[in-house]
Amino acid sequence: DLFPLAADRDSTYDKLLADLAIAKTLLPWRTEAGPRNERITKGAAIALRAKIALFRGGYALRRSRQMERKADYLNYYTIARDECAEIMAKPGEHTLNPSFSDIWRKVTSFTYDPFGEILFEVGAGGGNGNSDSRMGNYDGPNLNNASRYGAGGGGIQMLPNYFYAFDSADTRRDVSITHYQVNTASNIKGQRRLGELNTGKYRRDWRVPLLPGTVLNVGYNWSLIRMSDVLLMYAEAVNEINNGPTPAAITAFESVRKRGYGTAAAQIGVTPTDKAGFFTALVKERLLEFGHEGIRKYDLLRWNLLATKLAETRTQIQQIRDRVAPYNYVPQYIYIKNVGEELVYYTAGDSTGIGKPFWRPTQVPPVAASIGTAPASGAAATKWVRIDWAQQLTSNNAIDGKPLWQAIAFYFEPGKTELYPFDQATLSAYQNKLPQNPGY
Repeated sequence: DLFPLAADRDSTYDKLLADLAIAKTLLPWRTEAGPRNERITKGAAIALRAKIALFRGGYALRRSRQMERKADYLNYYTIARDECAEIMAKPGEHTLNPSFSDIWRKVTSFTYDPFGEILFEVGAGGGNGNSDSRMGNYDGPNLNNASRYGAGGGGIQMLPNYFYAFDSADTRRDVSITHYQVNTASNIKGQRRLGELNTGKYRRDWRVPLLPGTVLNVGYNWSLIRMSDVLLMYAEAVNEINNGPTPAAITAFESVRKRGYGTAAAQIGVTPTDKAGFFTALVKERLLEFGHEGIRKYDLLRWNLLATKLAETRTQIQQIRDRVAPYNYVPQYIYIKNVGEELVYYTAGDSTGIGKPFWRPTQVPPVAASIGTAPASGAAATKWVRIDWAQQLTSNNAIDGKPLWQAIAFYFEPGKTELYPFDQATLSAYQNKLPQNPGY
């Protein structure tokens, strides 16, 4: 039969889990694989099996148009727990890079990571559309092609509530999100507004060596599974199986969180020890850790939280726009200027020029003569210049003529758009024997 019926998603996942159980017995560990390359290793197969097990045990849209998970879901959480534990028992193969920033500095400088933080990645190279990537071209900060960095970025926005999900001491924010741009050959950085934030992990201006001009293929590998994912999957699985976190699960969770805070690790707060509280903390920690890694939507689907979090996002952006609790500290405006090519921010009482004003209501420089107007494009701001921050969110034309908060996932429909439809060409080629996804 050239046109068999589509297999059930559960049986498909079961087949993948069985195949990976065999694959992991045949593959070498990272340190046993010989010359360094991007081939699949044992750690990648084990981590992928853990991730698939959580999806198999998670919620999914069924033919009934309901998000459901099967009664045997804990069997799959057990698989995930055990697979993650196997990797965690091999710190010589894979462990956390102590610096969150350094993960992406190594990716963008094509440098070997001795920690093996990235277990599974898509290799790129060759400078062409067949084998290379355009990471750093569409994503990252907006960079002019006449700058030393080359053209790229500005194509993907990061939401204001994501920026404010981070504690001010969390080093991951300024790695995951960029709020600057380079508009001309002067290489002088300009400030983006709160509704114009971009991604940061694969930024082109971090590339070593730099790649000036309009070349589209930057050569960055795409990270699929990192060690922090393994640790958080382990913590999640243990919490679900044990009806609460064990000390080992809390340690796994906190190791990721402490790494994110760097030298401010003492400020991570108190980790919940009840099941519901720990799960809520995990949901947020995965948000903070994996921004722009293609993970969040699918986490929310398997938790059956996508509709809830979309509604929450719309509400939070409105609260930030209006600067009401819990966002009443967000400034309406910020003041910036340039020192050389770099941006500095006015923060009352800060004489070093390294303070950030994002967590305090608008602070206006006290000396009127020190305040200027926006310079010409590409010129340095030698005096303090006022930039719309939360004020920018009052625009009613952010996306397709709608305010930003309203435009987010405007066409999302629970019980339908968790899945995409099969296109008509595919249905016709399958002689109309392929059932369309629910609701289409």
